[in-house]
Amino acid sequence: MKNIQRTPSHSLKRWRGQALVEFALALPLVVFLVLGALEFGRAFQTKIVLENAAREGVHNFIYDIDDASNSFNNTKAAVVAEAANSGVTILSDKIVVQCFTDTNGNGSIDSGEEDPGCDNGSTVDVTIIVDFDIAVIGPFTDPMPISSNARMFIP
Repeated sequence: MKNIQRTPSHSLKRWRGQALVEFALALPLVVFLVLGALEFGRAFQTKIVLENAAREGVHNFIYDIDDASNSFNNTKAAVVAEAANSGVTILSDKIVVQCFTDTNGNGSIDSGEEDPGCDNGSTVDVTIIVDFDIAVIGPFTDPMPISSNARMFIP
């Protein structure tokens, strides 16, 4: 039997080259998946902050109902402050505060009207819309709108 000897360096070089090619092909996919998971987490965190801010705005409106002339502005300020405490910037013009005279959403009184007073037995609704920029593909796409609202009965 003849003893065939292989050169180990030739086989090892081929193996290293194959591993390098596989790594070069897999790396962009792994990076894309990791960045996508991070962006999804940021968007989900923003959604939770908006829900909490809308809830805080409605809560503030219910307990600030005695000051009818400023309750809408105070509610918007409470929403902006609550979101800012969590690191999300909300512009005041992206917040809509409405009162509904019945629970079906009829007879709305918007924050821009002359007499913003809401009566007992009506419903207040706070809606927030924020444009969320996706960091990885943000320069190539439009911002994604994320919204939340909260509604509460005024006792």
